[in-house]
Amino acid sequence: MNPPRTPKPSGAALAAALAGTGFPKAAPEPAAPPVQPDPLPKAGAKGGRPSKSGGGEAIPVNLRLALDDHAALARIAAEMHTPGRPMPTVQDVVRALVRGALADQDALRRLVRQGGI
Repeated sequence: MNPPRTPKPSGAALAAALAGTGFPKAAPEPAAPPVQPDPLPKAGAKGGRPSKSGGGEAIPVNLRLALDDHAALARIAAEMHTPGRPMPTVQDVVRALVRGALADQDALRRLVRQGGI
């Protein structure tokens, strides 16, 4: 037969029992956080892809393209590539098309009519 177990002391009771001994405090006072040097100011625009077009007023549009249309836009994107800059995406080409169409709406109407819509 096993002897009866003594109850396990709680954390508070154990801390009170150890308070008068030479043990360090159970929870030492936190050290002051190290002082971080001020971050360097950011240099001007480094290039790369611009932030999402239109700022807070942009509306996402889902567009389903035929595979041939997507390939043609990808070829245009490759032709628009500038060394030292990221490769334009099909979305960049479509965005440029929309902006160009808004600038010349007569040409847009003519192209839409020719496209068979």
